[in-house]
Amino acid sequence: MSLYEDFKTSDVLETKGVRFENATYAYTLARSGGANKKFQKFFERLARPHRRQMDNGTLDNDVAERIMRQVYARTVVLGWETLVDDEWVDGIQLEDGSVVPATEDVLIQVFTDLPDLFSQISEDAKSVTYFRQAGMEDDAGN
Repeated sequence: MSLYEDFKTSDVLETKGVRFENATYAYTLARSGGANKKFQKFFERLARPHRRQMDNGTLDNDVAERIMRQVYARTVVLGWETLVDDEWVDGIQLEDGSVVPATEDVLIQVFTDLPDLFSQISEDAKSVTYFRQAGMEDDAGN
């Protein structure tokens, strides 16, 4: 692969999202950054009151994590589906087995309950690999 194939991303994939499918659930993620301007704008808005602490490296980790969970829930996770009786249904399965709409509040709670899931989603949304222009062309058969 060339340098450009390795790093040139698709604005379409970065904003419309990429689907990540697992055995019993799937989520669609926009990129955290790049062409996803909503991500940067919302992050800046939430971070503004904490800018001095961020610049000084004194921002409490709990506050930083809360901000990022909210930013991802609103601007990165574009959809969530759960496999129910061999059918994909919109919604996220909670610990009690119920499937509920993946609203911002629900996502924030799930991210809080399952920090490793949030870490995985964060890594997926940051990875250039999933949002590369070359990958989009490969999918189209070019």
